Amino acid sequence: MRTMTEQIIKQKIMPFGFLVIAAMTLTTGYWMKGTLPTQNPLLASDNLMKAEDDTHRKDDSTKVDSTPSQPKEVSIRYQPFVIQSAKSIAELKAKLGEDGFNTVLKINRLDQKHVGKGTTLFIPETKIELLAASPFPQELKVANSMDKLVVVSRRAQAFGAYQSGRLVYWGPTSTGKKATPTPAKLYSTNWRAKVTRSSVDRSWVLPWYFNLDMIDGIAFHQYDLPGYPASHGCVRLLEKDAMWMYGWGNPARIAKSGSFLAYGTPVLVFGDYAYGQPAPWKKLESDPKAATVSIAEIEEALQKHLPTIEARARARESLVAAANPSPPAPKQ
Repeated sequence: MRTMTEQIIKQKIMPFGFLVIAAMTLTTGYWMKGTLPTQNPLLASDNLMKAEDDTHRKDDSTKVDSTPSQPKEVSIRYQPFVIQSAKSIAELKAKLGEDGFNTVLKINRLDQKHVGKGTTLFIPETKIELLAASPFPQELKVANSMDKLVVVSRRAQAFGAYQSGRLVYWGPTSTGKKATPTPAKLYSTNWRAKVTRSSVDRSWVLPWYFNLDMIDGIAFHQYDLPGYPASHGCVRLLEKDAMWMYGWGNPARIAKSGSFLAYGTPVLVFGDYAYGQPAPWKKLESDPKAATVSIAEIEEALQKHLPTIEARARARESLVAAANPSPPAPKQ
């Protein structure tokens, strides 16, 4: 029986998802808060302001291409796959490829550490690009005039990064648990460190840390993603995503007095997670749009913050211009 099935797989051209289902059935049987900086590098005198809005040097290993081509809108269907053993994980990774497997982890809001026997993963029936798998819209016209914007949906447990209104990156999150939820409000990227320790528990090491709140210590950083909100208030990211955010976001410019000279990249945290209810991405088989975040949803949350975002952007531009005056015109 197995030999016949293998011959059919080799001889027939099948959709990507069905190939995974058929191949895996052979071996598995069925489908189905707060932190303190070790050192704050952004405290500086007013006359040290520099125009480094890309926030990283050319040789910075965290620098990435932030303007990928936009994927075409596709209709995605999902199939549940139940992990039976470490072998089935390895075989799934081999079938999907490294990028495909990482996309599946993102769709399921998990890091690999939390994938084990009995875990149900929802897998696209067809091969799709990372951006096409995003729960966020590919374009956000309200953000067209913004250099950069990050939105974090607590409901969908995901973040989306926009540049001039175009989605350039996204990833899963684990925001605050029910007892310590991440407050929904407008933040900005402040200071960053490749590694720091939590002020809640100094034994917690937090790699690729980007502070969002100087008082409460809320931040982006790499830490466990178990597939649900579990943090003490911070926004946890996958390691690769935290590295990307570290290199892409603009840090604030802060005077020695602690006052802000210029705010960093605006970050909007919005939406409500339904604690105690099935997560939206657990419903993808019956409703492929269950975890989708609509344009209207983002615009409603963003609208009242637009004046603040625009004012901060103008102030930053003025500060950069003052620190880097145009050279005098050559004499005729």
